[in-house]
Amino acid sequence: MGILCPICGGNTEKISVIEGGAKRPLHVCRNCVIAWKQEEGTLGIHLLQTYAMAKDLDDDAFYELLKRVSDYESGGAPKLCDIMTREVAVVSGKESLLEAAMLMTEKGVRYLVVVDRDGKPEGIITSHDIAERLSMSGHEPDKIKVEEVMSWPVIAAEDYTSVIKASKIMRNRRIKTLPVTRKGKIVGIVTVDDFAKVPPEYLEEIASNLGELGNVPIL
Repeated sequence: MGILCPICGGNTEKISVIEGGAKRPLHVCRNCVIAWKQEEGTLGIHLLQTYAMAKDLDDDAFYELLKRVSDYESGGAPKLCDIMTREVAVVSGKESLLEAAMLMTEKGVRYLVVVDRDGKPEGIITSHDIAERLSMSGHEPDKIKVEEVMSWPVIAAEDYTSVIKASKIMRNRRIKTLPVTRKGKIVGIVTVDDFAKVPPEYLEEIASNLGELGNVPIL
């Protein structure tokens, strides 16, 4: 019998894997489909083994698995789904710059998330992108496609991502706007201003991360 799984409390099965030419023990929870490694009296999720075990899960089950992993690692911190703006202005990459500009005016925004036909984000296009492209081109705005101008690949995070981890992603990638997905499809967006909704006990670490962004434009 292995240790108890920290997520579901069930028994785990002890197995051995080869890493770096040496065997190491893992404690596998078949219920949560998670493998745990034990080091210095603490447990950590062995992600490579977890993903390998999850290959045959359908999308819903795999989403729930990663959500449980995130919940465990975040220690109860709020998630992006708790603070995100749910109304996101999106556009197809096949639309023209004219159509994108008209949509920005209609929605009162300076950027659009570019999505494919399944609703998965492919890039971002801003009003500055459009103006810059048109200033360099003799083409009409209705002749240029969004996909020719958008910034890609888009940096996004799943809705179960903790606000602490999200602030680190934004710091490391030098961005102030983070599209939020669920199973890869766009469901919201978070900017630095949205972190004001987070409980006070998390604000110091978030402010430290986002403070490093300095003069990076929101978009």
